[in-house]
Amino acid sequence: MKILFISREYPPESGGGGIGSYVANMAAAFAARGHQVHVLSCDDRQARSDRDDDGVIVHRRAMPQIRIVGRALGIPNAITRLRIGIANAIEYRRLGIDFDVVEHPDLLAEGWVMALGRRTPMVAHLHSGIDLLRTYGGVAINRDIAISSRIERLAVESSDAVTAPSDLIVGEAKRRGWLRDRDVRMVALPVDASRWRSVAPVAHTHATIGFIGRLEHNKAPDVVVRALAILRRRISAASAVFIGNVDGSAATRSGLEWLRSLGLELDECRFTGSLAPDRVAQELSVCRVVAHPALFDNFPMATVEAMAAGRPVVLSKSCGTAGIVEDAGAGAVVPKNDPKALADALEPWLADATLASAAGERGRKAVEKLLSFERIASHREQVYREAIASFGGGRSRLAA
Repeated sequence: MKILFISREYPPESGGGGIGSYVANMAAAFAARGHQVHVLSCDDRQARSDRDDDGVIVHRRAMPQIRIVGRALGIPNAITRLRIGIANAIEYRRLGIDFDVVEHPDLLAEGWVMALGRRTPMVAHLHSGIDLLRTYGGVAINRDIAISSRIERLAVESSDAVTAPSDLIVGEAKRRGWLRDRDVRMVALPVDASRWRSVAPVAHTHATIGFIGRLEHNKAPDVVVRALAILRRRISAASAVFIGNVDGSAATRSGLEWLRSLGLELDECRFTGSLAPDRVAQELSVCRVVAHPALFDNFPMATVEAMAAGRPVVLSKSCGTAGIVEDAGAGAVVPKNDPKALADALEPWLADATLASAAGERGRKAVEKLLSFERIASHREQVYREAIASFGGGRSRLAA
């Protein structure tokens, strides 16, 4: 099968999170299964190149100079989506390869022109569109965001198949008027469990909470700080480490003010900034439990990676991985924006390393069974075949 992933965020060298990391993982998994896999990345910030990245052909292109009237109308995000959709369609045609299927993300509406053009079977994957990111990020939805969201919806609903990693985002999409008459296939995101086997056993840890992710409003790091203030009255040695960049908003810039207002000292809350994956593994080695009380998170990789590292996870009901944690008995699920509920759920794991170790081992086994690259690639492969069949009654050239 000839597969093309469209992703502006495909990472050049790093193994960071987000859409680019997902594409890198899935592209490698499909290449390992014998498919011919390409990635097309259009971005103003990069030069033209074509290279073989361990069996995946990566096409990097600068954005063509497309003049779109309306840049002065105050809709920069919408203009970006119009430009990138046109750029991808132009560069796709220039590649001159007859792909069997193309996968594109909802965010940035990168496949909107190609989906409307109906020349190739298109599969849209729901990560999190701009309206969800802005709403749960505490940003008002203005005209620019509303138009941008409509373009993203157009790209998704014009596709031959739609997939999502969790019921959570599908429910949110349908509440906003998307996909009411569409069947959405559930396909989780894969985890490379082997990458986390180097994390030290829970038995070697102290009463430390780990928080992994950008320190932004949506991920609610302030709830972890407030929960820690409660826990310090019960477990005097309790502490927390925050692994991730600050997003620059007023809410996260005031992190030190949270500490001072709650009577916490700097040595009780440590902020590492963004780290490479191997450094994240090192930091996880000192954590007994991971907290992720997000206001909304489609499929937080930090939670399933923590499970792969053998850590129990306490997360909010507004996380798409909550069901995996509950079913595995690998932690606890709490209401969002509730520091006391988070503290109560974290306390047993912090107080008892043996209890935390048992829950962490259950989580590790669940991740290895349910979220392997081979298993997820097999599920996505089936979706691709269904999209191809739906597009034009199947294609005789499609390899088995």
